[in-house]
Amino acid sequence: MLKETRNNAIIFNLCFFALACSVSLDLLVKGYPEKIFYLVSYVAVTYIILNTYKNPKILVSDKPLMLLCISLIFFSASKLIRAELFKNTDFIDIRDNYHTVGKRFLLTAFVLFYFNQCRRMLNKNVLKVSIAALFIGLIMALWLGYLSRTELEPRVKWTTDAATTGAYLAVFISMISIILIRKCFQSSVLSLLMFLGTFLASMIMVLLTETRAAIFLTPVLYLAFFL
Repeated sequence: MLKETRNNAIIFNLCFFALACSVSLDLLVKGYPEKIFYLVSYVAVTYIILNTYKNPKILVSDKPLMLLCISLIFFSASKLIRAELFKNTDFIDIRDNYHTVGKRFLLTAFVLFYFNQCRRMLNKNVLKVSIAALFIGLIMALWLGYLSRTELEPRVKWTTDAATTGAYLAVFISMISIILIRKCFQSSVLSLLMFLGTFLASMIMVLLTETRAAIFLTPVLYLAFFL
């Protein structure tokens, strides 16, 4: 665990809320969510380097997490190598996508490690505000998605490049929301109501994308989580 000082706690809680806002805005605007994620990831990288220098044992303090982070690093390396090996391809957008995905998964490994190490510093009020931001973002995305439907483009894709991507991103945001709801409110009536509200919102969003695999997968994921 990283040292629980006042400054460390403030920075971590700011990063947690910023990342929640980044996720909640992902279907609404372009550019800003990525910038917020990169800013948080750079803070995570800095803290890990500094604290590993002071205490190298911190890297092996949680072996399952270490293995997860290593797997993410190897996955990101495969994408980055793929982008470099085929950098002369005519499909520039595909090459750039491999490079972007590789970079983001690499930074995600650091963010996960940092968040796990600092999880005891999370303020409950910050957690509640973060849940509210995610829920509001989900509802706004649902409303804007509904308004954006046309006869020529009946499938909603929001800020993504395809309706399928939009569907899975909606599921991703909703799953993060219910995990945090469960963490904050435990098995209470409020938790159940928020769970149902998030499920309905995300299910309608998936239906708007008309992505068959996501339409089948979403109820299964929610049922598994609920059980």
